[in-house]
Amino acid sequence: MHDKNGLLLYLAEQGRLQKQIRTSTGQIAKALGISQQTASRKLIELEKAGYLRREATPRGVTITMMAAGEEYLTKLYTDLKSVFNGMKKNLVGKASSGLGEGAYYMSQPGYRNQFERLLGISPYPGTLNLKVEYASFQQFIAAKEKVHIRGFLTKERTFGGLDAYKVAAAGFPAAIIIPERTSHFKETIEVISAVHFRKAIKLQDGDEVELE
Repeated sequence: MHDKNGLLLYLAEQGRLQKQIRTSTGQIAKALGISQQTASRKLIELEKAGYLRREATPRGVTITMMAAGEEYLTKLYTDLKSVFNGMKKNLVGKASSGLGEGAYYMSQPGYRNQFERLLGISPYPGTLNLKVEYASFQQFIAAKEKVHIRGFLTKERTFGGLDAYKVAAAGFPAAIIIPERTSHFKETIEVISAVHFRKAIKLQDGDEVELE
């Protein structure tokens, strides 16, 4: 199923669902990261299912997307759209005091440079800790793009990498960061922003913060 979806989506993108495309099993295999034999077999299966028509040529193969293939992709799009539209668009967490380590980590150029370049955030030297319902959090970030922040070395120590997700926290641009090595329980998340939330919105422990 995965191979079929990936191959159909690739062919649809190449031909924009309308045009014939001229390609080769070698090109398809390279683009999808599969073997040439698998690409050839999947093309034959899709043709037998009525999703496409293929014609061998001296330069490779000419492929035409058929109505059945178009209908299959349309249904796939509709199903996926329904799934993503049903995902949580916001998340509410309660502010909690951390261990005071955020200022140290956020002051490291190895992190700050990547936050500014990849997230567009020059973070306040500290993190906002929020207690959240873990299942809701997982559903929330599933619809967010993950940005990987690389670890780095200094003369003093090694700093681990982390994953970041751009969000809005209390209406301000922010990002959730998830270190590869963290001392927090999974119900506590860390948020970075240029804003010092405790001063900007007079935030205290236990107050709710909405993420979007």
